[in-house]
Amino acid sequence: MKCTTGLVLALVTLLGGAARAEEWTGPYLISEYLGGIKPATCKECLPSYRTCVVWQFYDGARWTLAYREFYFQYGWQGEWPVCYGEEAVNPSLAGANRSDGQPEYWCVWERREDTCGSIHVAAYRFNDWDYQVSIGNCINTDGDSARPDVVVIADDSLEDIVWAAWTNHDSSGWYIQYTYTLDDTWTLPSSAVLSRTDPIRHTRLGRGRLNDTTGCPLLVWESNGDIFYSEYTEGKWQTAIEVAHSDSLDRNPDVVSFTTDPGYGPWVTWESTRDGDTAVYGTGENSFSIGVRWCDSAGAGRNFSPCGNPASYPKKGWDEWAVAAWVSDRDGNPNIYARTRFADSEARLDADTATDVSPAVTTFGLTLHWCVWQSNRGGSWNIWGSLMDAMESSVDRAAAGMSADVMSPATIARGLPPGAVAFDAMGRRAVNPRSGICFVRDEGRGARDAGRTRKVIIER
Repeated sequence: MKCTTGLVLALVTLLGGAARAEEWTGPYLISEYLGGIKPATCKECLPSYRTCVVWQFYDGARWTLAYREFYFQYGWQGEWPVCYGEEAVNPSLAGANRSDGQPEYWCVWERREDTCGSIHVAAYRFNDWDYQVSIGNCINTDGDSARPDVVVIADDSLEDIVWAAWTNHDSSGWYIQYTYTLDDTWTLPSSAVLSRTDPIRHTRLGRGRLNDTTGCPLLVWESNGDIFYSEYTEGKWQTAIEVAHSDSLDRNPDVVSFTTDPGYGPWVTWESTRDGDTAVYGTGENSFSIGVRWCDSAGAGRNFSPCGNPASYPKKGWDEWAVAAWVSDRDGNPNIYARTRFADSEARLDADTATDVSPAVTTFGLTLHWCVWQSNRGGSWNIWGSLMDAMESSVDRAAAGMSADVMSPATIARGLPPGAVAFDAMGRRAVNPRSGICFVRDEGRGARDAGRTRKVIIER
């Protein structure tokens, strides 16, 4: 099976949708043929102009997984299965920022087998899913115990290591199991966290901050109405610590990695009743205390099931680096809301009266965000999504010295033209960019594009 171009949603159509607050466009139907629930996206910022969405759908006999890849220049590609002939639920997805610019995705899921099951993983390389293996077992007596997650983290040698973790339980209690790749093979599953009485829910993986140049694996989970975290350092998982303690109910955490600058992060978002309503919060810069309340409408319905991702450009402070999405029923039915921290307020992404739940966010091409979710509009479950470019704010473009031209698709070039100056996503001057995406300003006297800033993909 190869990923070939299916029905393509043209870029002009994408950017011509009904504009909303924060310049979110859409929503657009993503699962055009298969339907689906529980979408998963890459949680880390991908420098390429490609990203991927995986979701769960019913093929007439069982639940299994499908995916679509998105190219910024060409739109959504065809819908294809990730796996065949097996019961597959609860997918999670991670992207690897490869030095050659080629996309690489890792998908983990739970395979149901009566009251027990197994955790499976597949890698997407060279436009196909391969390397599908079983990496551990789980107990499913409560119907949804595993909830596996995956993240790709470079070690001190900058070699990519894939980490997977999931929740399990048996007669000894509840615990989190994990495994990782070592020389292209998966280690035997080990226990990272054990609770003998209280259930462990919603295990999420991300990147902690080991030092200024490399990260470390980070686990976040919920137990007994509190959020906890543990980082993997010095060859072991450290003692669990509570995130932003409160006597109220805290649950449904997500964890985000600031991979464009390892000096920042990590960041955790969750829902809490600590202010007398049900609201969504995020931790502060390099800390696990409260840094921001995402939903700005106090007492307006329940705000729950948050997700988040880095917002890599522009950088004006730590809280401009994140984008969050969540569900709110303030209008009488569940809808998806989202907010980037440089925005003045939250944005409602879908005005339909259908039920919208299970949001996920992905960041790619330095400035672009897709928020996807499941909706039962029309009487059946499908995956929908909205697109936003972080550089759509004229204020932020002016502050960065960039024009509206950065919104256009990237130009592919072998090198910089004479007189051009290149900048990375942080606004730092790149003297000799070797490959990848950068922003280029043409400064040559008399040049046709003098003074214009544009996105360029350098290929050497």
